[in-house]
Amino acid sequence: MPRPPKLTDDQRRRLGKLEPKLRRAARRGAYDEAKRLVRDIQAVLRPAENETRLQRAKNWCFEAAMEAGKLQIAKAGFEGVRGKTSSRTRVYLEATALLAVCHLRSGDRESGEPLMAEAHRRVSNIKSDKKQVQFHRRLNSRFESEWALYVLGQDSSGVEVQPDSEQIYKDAGNLIATKNEDELLTFLGQAVREDQVNQIMRVYEFSRKQLPPGQQRFLPSPKSKRERKEIGKTLLASVRRVLWKSLCDPKSDVYTMWFTNGIKGLADYRVISGAVGMSLWNAGIGYIAFAAAAAAVVIKLGVEVFCDTYTPETLMIASHE
Repeated sequence: MPRPPKLTDDQRRRLGKLEPKLRRAARRGAYDEAKRLVRDIQAVLRPAENETRLQRAKNWCFEAAMEAGKLQIAKAGFEGVRGKTSSRTRVYLEATALLAVCHLRSGDRESGEPLMAEAHRRVSNIKSDKKQVQFHRRLNSRFESEWALYVLGQDSSGVEVQPDSEQIYKDAGNLIATKNEDELLTFLGQAVREDQVNQIMRVYEFSRKQLPPGQQRFLPSPKSKRERKEIGKTLLASVRRVLWKSLCDPKSDVYTMWFTNGIKGLADYRVISGAVGMSLWNAGIGYIAFAAAAAAVVIKLGVEVFCDTYTPETLMIASHE
């Protein structure tokens, strides 16, 4: 396929403004905004005959749909991107990986696993050896955390009634007073049952086996991964997207109260505890002990540190990374 003509200075300037906005919209799950931005990007790239770059923009758009919970739209979109791009491109790899995530989010592990395996095989589409290693690890971490979030949300016990935010706040306070960060992670891991751990481990073990042997040794063994502190890390990684949207999205109520209005103090910890409990409950996770441990981690770290440290990581690697 011949290379598309070089972009003009004006086209590059327009894309330099539009594409970062699209990436941010994808992270926030702002699907309507993402659709508008893709239309503007398409108006630049179609005349330039740059179909591959346009399909990459559509990956961002359908990622926004996925983050907004519009899984059927996202699935159809990623399938479309896969059909319009060469299987040897990074755009195809990213669409395949994100399609696997869609299946895991909907609880369809059987449909997700072949796509997970293909995504790991297609990592060689990335030319840089360093970025290949980076992408393999992102895949492993993302597949594991997405499946863990699904598993957590499957136990409906206790989720019919909204969480007691005052109880979460009190329990979180007790945890902060008596446990360090490592102990909090262990407590978080102890808040789930052994059968849930077994389910979570299925995807970790499957995805880990897809890595080249030389990279597998840099990840925890399945045995050590079952330790409750490691499970706690996995669970925190799995819910960070849920918590980040509630606490750190500039459009969220908590972000406005904390960062814009400058409200500090114990009342804010009640607000944070309530926001953590409610966001987990909305995701189908109704365990008081789990919510209290997650709130304790956030409060102990500080909202600013949490928002910086646990910003949701996207699978799509930007050119500057």
